[in-house]
Amino acid sequence: IKIINNKTNKIREININGLFIEIGRQAYTQIVADLVKLDSNKKIIIDSNCRTNQSGIFAAGDVTQTSFNQIVIACGQGSIAALSAYEFLQSQK
Repeated sequence: IKIINNKTNKIREININGLFIEIGRQAYTQIVADLVKLDSNKKIIIDSNCRTNQSGIFAAGDVTQTSFNQIVIACGQGSIAALSAYEFLQSQK
């Protein structure tokens, strides 16, 4: 991979086997802070079905207290949350 220093325009090449790109460091949970329980790191607390402490509110990915913030984990949790939301809506009929 080639890295360009934007200040000096110096180009450096590094041999790597893989690369993880991260966008943002902290999940934004302020908008739900009054609705659901958050942990000490301000992450949304969920159960194994991505349910929060509030009936009908689900969460997934980096905003939750998952140990690893990886896109593949967020996608999996998103699927679980969607299916759990579907089951919840079906139970409301």
